[in-house]
Amino acid sequence: MYVSLARIAHMYYEEELTQREIADRLDISRIRVSRALQQARASGVVTISIRYAGVFVEEESALRAMFPGVQFIIADALDGTGPQVRDAVATTAADYLATVLRPDHKVAVGWGETMHLLASKTTSRCAEAEFIPLIGGQGAAALDVHATLIAHAMAQGSGGRALPLLAPAVAQSVEQHDMIVQDPGIRATLDAARRADFAVYSVQAPLSPDATFGRAGYFTSGDLELLRHDGVLSDLVSICYLDQRARPTADSLSQRAVALPRDELRAIPTKVIVGGGLSKAEALRIAIWAGYADVVITDHLVARHLMAERKAPPAAD
Repeated sequence: MYVSLARIAHMYYEEELTQREIADRLDISRIRVSRALQQARASGVVTISIRYAGVFVEEESALRAMFPGVQFIIADALDGTGPQVRDAVATTAADYLATVLRPDHKVAVGWGETMHLLASKTTSRCAEAEFIPLIGGQGAAALDVHATLIAHAMAQGSGGRALPLLAPAVAQSVEQHDMIVQDPGIRATLDAARRADFAVYSVQAPLSPDATFGRAGYFTSGDLELLRHDGVLSDLVSICYLDQRARPTADSLSQRAVALPRDELRAIPTKVIVGGGLSKAEALRIAIWAGYADVVITDHLVARHLMAERKAPPAAD
């Protein structure tokens, strides 16, 4: 289980618990507590006092009760503006990865601005894992938001390894898609992605004006109209599109994605959604309902929105 450095430091320095008491309360080893405290001091989380951007223990517990089986990690986005949200969420996600990854782990990664920022914060504190793109490149969007470039940046920052997926994100037709995925290099990368221990990606409300999706360059006006027609509210890595009842839709578009298929994405043991900002709140809720999240790293404003808007999961058809 992930426990932030700030929380352990708070319990030790502010609540004045012993290392054994902290270990027992969090159900972790005393050695892990000791190492976390050393890391907190070395990284600057602890100086004379604890420097952390909020500890939301009660909110995290409340969200776990609302969404059983999903772990929530909440970052404090301070004023809640877009850049501040992305930075806080990406920093918290990098801390999470530094805690859970081992050198033998395979990590499949998505694309987008939040993932790009996360990659820039991936350092040698993370294990030297293998990072694998979930989907090909993203058209006219800036190169640094492509999954292949993000995987490479995360590997470079951590000293790990990366595989490329040198293909378009979305083929022009299903026939072209079927030809592309027969390429031995592309097939090898997708095979590695389906064996991943973790999938780390963001979620988008694809029709939102600030969504990276709309700037990607691979999607025609007809594709966007299809998303509107099918009522798509949640986009997972341009692999899976979900409507308000958390049902997959827009299949004619998802079937053209040069990516891991949605069922294989869902089968990855630990799926980590990294994303903040109120424009993504409903997209995030729908992704959780659909079973595409085991860990959610988001900001405190989204967390409060999810708690305030207590919507029941849609009944099965």
